[in-house]
Amino acid sequence: MAFSSVSEFFAMGGHALYVWSAWGLTAACLMGLVIATRMSRRALEADIRRRLRRDASRHSSHPASRHAAHRSAHQASRRTSRD
Repeated sequence: MAFSSVSEFFAMGGHALYVWSAWGLTAACLMGLVIATRMSRRALEADIRRRLRRDASRHSSHPASRHAAHRSAHQASRRTSRD
């Protein structure tokens, strides 16, 4: 369907209310989807950062005791393998 003027295009042959409300609703839904996805992604990234910080603080809380335990276990295994 060809329109001879811009006003005829916006009138959509008498169906402007239906056509433009459908376009508007579709655009609003798509924008809502984009916004919800971005918010969800930011929340997920914040959760991942929080977990990484928590895990890093757990693993770095007593490094000397962990290294000493690892060293003594390694030395004990070397002693038994030599015997």
